[in-house]
Amino acid sequence: NSDLRRRTPATPGIYAPGYSDEMQPQAGAMGGQLPAQWTPQQQQMWQQQQQQLAMMRQQQAQMQGAYLLQQQQQANHWYSNYYNGLQQQEIQQFMAWFGALDRDRGGSLSVDELCLIQFGGKNLSKRTASVLMSTFDQSKDGALGFWEYVAMHKLIMQLQQAFTGADVDRSGTLNYMEIHGALGKAGFQIPQPVVHSLFMRFDASKRGQLDFEGFLGIAALCAHLKTIFEHNDKNRSGQITLDYAGLLQVVAACLSDA
Repeated sequence: NSDLRRRTPATPGIYAPGYSDEMQPQAGAMGGQLPAQWTPQQQQMWQQQQQQLAMMRQQQAQMQGAYLLQQQQQANHWYSNYYNGLQQQEIQQFMAWFGALDRDRGGSLSVDELCLIQFGGKNLSKRTASVLMSTFDQSKDGALGFWEYVAMHKLIMQLQQAFTGADVDRSGTLNYMEIHGALGKAGFQIPQPVVHSLFMRFDASKRGQLDFEGFLGIAALCAHLKTIFEHNDKNRSGQITLDYAGLLQVVAACLSDA
């Protein structure tokens, strides 16, 4: 019943269908017993909901502990700054979003689940979601854990802010030079000729303008290449050496997500 859906105070982001404030007994009432006027069906429903809520709170606590451990293990990636230093309230918000996307309750997000994310009223495209998966999926198991998801989400939020700042005429689109500036604001310092080549690739309509989805596609590809570069830069020197086979591997990785 939709009018009985309530957000439970102790579990942000989790909804308990069928929960109603009217069905919540007062603390200490009748020595901890349920109100006598309740029907057996109401009593059973309330008991089942309390068990479900207790399980969800326990799962959240377990997940948060695992996430904090995972954060320490992933502290050296280029995107670590996106989640390092998050406040508890921010972590809880991301946990709520993560839980809403994790439809199968597997504790990780698939490409299809990433496509449920909306920015600017549009869902992520399958192509962009696949590129972002390859970018942040450090374990290469085809799914994003919580901190990988947080880094991805924070990146998209930063890109959205950069896009909005560059869209001075509020047309909802950017030209090539504006795309170049917005990428720089988002932390991607890329030579203009490279941005122009990427722009031409993503400007399928040949209008000379890209909306946020196109801009996100360019940025996702740049982020993916940054992850590949980091993987090959073992000494963090800022330089890598690739032989022909290594170059082909990089190209194949990019083409497979295109």
